[in-house]
Amino acid sequence: MNKKNRLNQSGLTLIELLISITITSIIVIVATSILVKGMNHYNTVKTENSLRDEADLIMVKLYRELYTTKLSDIEEIKHVNPLPDGTFSDNYIKYKETISPGTNKRTGFIGDKLYFREKEYIFQNDKVKLNTPTKKVNNYRN
Repeated sequence: MNKKNRLNQSGLTLIELLISITITSIIVIVATSILVKGMNHYNTVKTENSLRDEADLIMVKLYRELYTTKLSDIEEIKHVNPLPDGTFSDNYIKYKETISPGTNKRTGFIGDKLYFREKEYIFQNDKVKLNTPTKKVNNYRN
């Protein structure tokens, strides 16, 4: 009877158990790496979209500001603080006082900030940094 019981016992040997644990570990490692890469890619795309949305918003505001401004309302276009490489750190439009009595409001890039009629634009995304030096474009008043 003792021999019969040994032959009828079903179960796993130590080798079978080690092989199944190894295969399961490999599957878990591959699945985890795929999940982590997917999450990193999602965060990258989310950040890029946020920055693109911020840039679109800024461009729409600048376009609207410049498109709706009459040439007769502009006092001067300034390109100041020249840098050795031929770029400028400040580029803005100064409006005439008749538009805003008592002040000469400016729209543009002043230092490392962006202004719309003297109001500083607060970036929604803290990762946005202005690359301040810009090349002077042709001045249409010359």
